Amino acid sequence: MKFLLSLAVTLFVALPCLFGDVNDTVTEPDLPFYPSAIKSAEQTVVHPAEQDQLSGEVTKLLGSIALFTIILLMLNWALKKINQNRFEQLNATSDIKVIEKRILSHKAMVYLIEIRDKTVAIAESPAGVTLLTEFQGVEKETP
Repeated sequence: MKFLLSLAVTLFVALPCLFGDVNDTVTEPDLPFYPSAIKSAEQTVVHPAEQDQLSGEVTKLLGSIALFTIILLMLNWALKKINQNRFEQLNATSDIKVIEKRILSHKAMVYLIEIRDKTVAIAESPAGVTLLTEFQGVEKETP
């Protein structure tokens, strides 16, 4: 989400620069160290063919950015699916099973873990891992 927000801000800032007035007057300061100071100030004129080529290039650029964003989103989705499947496979074959995990804050999580016939709740934070409570023989609820 942060990536999309930064992309939107970048496009918001860059688009006015790309689509500025094409008939702007371009002048250089009359300083002696500029070779063009001898010449009079000239006006830049953009021909319609050059303007069409520029708009075509901008369209290609925006299309490339959109395609790149779509590829990143698809890759993100695929990686989440792979991680979820791997997590489920590890739980099925191990004596230690993570039943549930909850994010409490950016750096703190609570896990409900089953170890053989015991169920424990642990908390993870930058300070370390802490045992919160231990349950004996908890029966699972069926929905």
